[in-house]
Amino acid sequence: MLAFIPGQIEKKPEEKPDETKDGEPPLVVNADEVGIEDGKILFTDLFEGIRFKTLLEKINFKVLHFSNVQGNKTAATLALQTDAGEIISAEAEFSLDPLLSEGVLDIKKIPIKRYAPYYDKQILFDIKDGLVDFGTRYRLNKTAEGPNITLDGIDILVNSMRLRNRGEDYDFAKIPDFKVTDGSFDVNNKKLIIGNILTTGDNRIQDRA
Repeated sequence: MLAFIPGQIEKKPEEKPDETKDGEPPLVVNADEVGIEDGKILFTDLFEGIRFKTLLEKINFKVLHFSNVQGNKTAATLALQTDAGEIISAEAEFSLDPLLSEGVLDIKKIPIKRYAPYYDKQILFDIKDGLVDFGTRYRLNKTAEGPNITLDGIDILVNSMRLRNRGEDYDFAKIPDFKVTDGSFDVNNKKLIIGNILTTGDNRIQDRA
């Protein structure tokens, strides 16, 4: 009856949203093995008219003993090929807390000319031929300023490179073999160190007056 008398309506206590209690344990995720076998990915880049396309195939990716528990490390491996014959492999060990990753990366038989859409506006000549092998160790860790990335043990091998000025019908440079070894690169500080440079074969650089 009190509900029909003004000023006598019983007020219900306000409901408060559930609040997470302090000290509640975080979500723990563990996985003994996660992987992809014989996968394929079609990659297309149309950004600012680049128009680059490649097929990544024979993708084998494996993660072992994954855990987001602080201090735990996870191992990962990756191997794949492209439709241009490039061979990519990587091995790494990483942790999420603290953020840290170390490993090795190898890319072989990179056809330089194929990536002309990314560099042809930056140079005044054409790279008519050439294959590149690239290998490095890397380290990524978190600092107060943000992620820190360093590469060391960099090895670069260039085979059968031919350079030609645009509009001409002859190669002004032919380099059978060009090798850089034991390099390092501090990405954050933009510091590059080249250990050794070696060329072999009949290297030719010529010009027509």
